[in-house]
Amino acid sequence: MKIKKIMLTSALLLSNFAHAGIIVRTPTGSPLDICSALTGAWNGSGTITATGLECEYTGTVQITPKDDTSFSSTLALSKVSGSGIFSGLCTDLKKTLAGACNNGAVTINDDGVDLSGSLNSAGNSATLTGTVTIDGIKVNVENMVLTKQ
Repeated sequence: MKIKKIMLTSALLLSNFAHAGIIVRTPTGSPLDICSALTGAWNGSGTITATGLECEYTGTVQITPKDDTSFSSTLALSKVSGSGIFSGLCTDLKKTLAGACNNGAVTINDDGVDLSGSLNSAGNSATLTGTVTIDGIKVNVENMVLTKQ
């Protein structure tokens, strides 16, 4: 009789475990939703270079989401310095560009701009590199660092 009770109790316990569900929740700010931190105002600086050209800029970017992975950005750059034969290309700039963010990877491929980079794990800093076409000349964007305001 004692063995039957132990077996019945064991069977009931095992049947409860067999139907147990596991729910995993990720905290806000996890790498799965880090792109949600992109929305808002950012500021930063960067350098563009090409043969005979180097320009230092500071600027601001306002990011507005379009959907879960794409966004619109309003970029305003102010020239800090420019040197080289083509330094006349170093001018202030205001432009609206489309981009995308997926798992913290940021890309902007729009209107002569081809930039890519990533958000840090906190979602408050981004580093971008790539190319920009200015007056038909493709220049390199180096060390563009943006910080969320």
